[in-house]
Amino acid sequence: MRTRHGLNALTNYLPQMRETVGDCIARICEDTETANIIEKIAVKTKQRPKRWKGSRKRGLTVDAPRNVLVLRILEMMELHRDDWVLMVERSNAPASEKSALKSSLHPRIRAIIDLPPLTPDVAPAYHKVGWAVLKDATGLRGTRDLPAHPAFQRGGEFYGLVSATKPIAGALSEAWRSVARVVKENSLKWQSRE
Repeated sequence: MRTRHGLNALTNYLPQMRETVGDCIARICEDTETANIIEKIAVKTKQRPKRWKGSRKRGLTVDAPRNVLVLRILEMMELHRDDWVLMVERSNAPASEKSALKSSLHPRIRAIIDLPPLTPDVAPAYHKVGWAVLKDATGLRGTRDLPAHPAFQRGGEFYGLVSATKPIAGALSEAWRSVARVVKENSLKWQSRE
């Protein structure tokens, strides 16, 4: 009986909560700087899925475990870089404050922020930082320990990487180069449209 009463109270409260949230969003959008940031994030979010269309020679096989893993790591890297640019680089804070903030960040985040835009020439640097991110995320020391993580165990999403004959580091390095080629091709297409 108590659950039904709680559910009824929640149902009665939802319209009020929707109105409150709507008011908050309207106030946030009135602030021009915040509205610009929201708009830039929305545009970036809409553009992301377009980058990874296609497969085989002209595109990227997005369901291959190595590419899935690299694309997820790349997305995380881009989010950190975008946050840094939107929140810090474009702020009016003095350079000394920006430098102090950057030095206080986790070493992996600093490495991500320092990476140049992804191109085939810098794909090895992305692979190196991505490999470190993977080791941080799994809490493992090296490739020998990867099968201990559930995602790399039988039935896990990335089991194909540890069960393949090719070493995982080599497969991920190849995937970074493939992703970099697709990014370069798509950026050239976008530039030609502008």
